[in-house]
Amino acid sequence: MTTAAHHPYFQIQPVLLSLHDKTPLIACAAAELQWQISADEGFDTDSLGTFSRDIPRLATQQQTALHKAKLACQRNQVRFGLGSEGSVQLDPQTGLLPIGVEMVVFYDAQLDLAVTGIAQGPSPLQRWVLRDETALQQRIATLQLPAQQYVLFAGELTDGSHTAPVAKGIASVQQLQDLCAPLWPNGAVTLETDYRAHACPARRPLIEAAARDLISRLQSQCPQCQAVDFSIRQKKSGLPCAACHAPTPQVKAWVRQCQACGFAQDEPVATSMADPQYCPFCNP
Repeated sequence: MTTAAHHPYFQIQPVLLSLHDKTPLIACAAAELQWQISADEGFDTDSLGTFSRDIPRLATQQQTALHKAKLACQRNQVRFGLGSEGSVQLDPQTGLLPIGVEMVVFYDAQLDLAVTGIAQGPSPLQRWVLRDETALQQRIATLQLPAQQYVLFAGELTDGSHTAPVAKGIASVQQLQDLCAPLWPNGAVTLETDYRAHACPARRPLIEAAARDLISRLQSQCPQCQAVDFSIRQKKSGLPCAACHAPTPQVKAWVRQCQACGFAQDEPVATSMADPQYCPFCNP
């Protein structure tokens, strides 16, 4: 691995397209490469899609993050751009628990090169339907105001709804009570976590983790051509059974591959034998 001082992206000055205070998170992750990141806050990134769903995101998460990074380059006439995009998905195992997925994309306009860092973990996104003032008071006792902010909708919100919220960025009990007061005569309200990065402290570590993954990918260079993002792209199964030595479905090696020249290198897993419980012969 190239030392930081000799890395092709050492001490660069990328521009991050963001309205939501993500710069410190990415700067912290990029400290070893000594990036000087500036934020372009002149573009309404909410126009590309919102967590509150009043503006649907039309592209994929990765496409949206890359679009932001390219816009950062175009708008500021710089070589290096950064874009970040988050999403919330249901846990594929249970289909019940919300999982946060964060992507941070680095774009080199001169090389037309994009590298994406990814992180995922439990999401703090929550939603409550409140039917009267009593329910609101009970819920207020559990809210993490003012650090965590909230979004309020009139009526009972459904997952597919694109209803515009009454307000975002609700940061005080008084503000929440004042906003709800005129809505009670019409029925229930829906309160939801404001998932924007500056309004959701619990989301911010996951954004930083995605930025760290990005930096790790940039620091991993191909042994053949020195291109960045020499990352794991495949796996090889067949780890031998500890009892009978037959191949099992367990991973025996991860394969790093260069996107530029195609060079590939196996990275064996830490253990040399698989537990017999995974063996199709010992445990059919």
